[in-house]
Amino acid sequence: MVSQVEVRIPDLGDATNVGVVEVLVAAGATIRKEDPLVTLESEKASMDVPSPVGGRLTSISIKKGDLVTAGTLIGIVEVAETAGAAAPIAGAAPATAARSAAAP
Repeated sequence: MVSQVEVRIPDLGDATNVGVVEVLVAAGATIRKEDPLVTLESEKASMDVPSPVGGRLTSISIKKGDLVTAGTLIGIVEVAETAGAAAPIAGAAPATAARSAAAP
């Protein structure tokens, strides 16, 4: 079985409106857990944001030059579910659950 996971920008501390310097993956790419997805640059530092899951990136929601904050959607990853799946991964949320929570 395959599920879709929303991958979002993690907690950036007190940084807001952080610039996307580079998008390191494209829709359709197969990624592994910890592969860098985007490079962000704040006033204090630059950092790569790693993927919290492995799978196939079905969509990418940000582009170079965008300003992001914690929680901004990076993209959707299709993840093959295994028997006895573990608890949810930090920084990732099932796409359907996140959409439902956002509904009024």
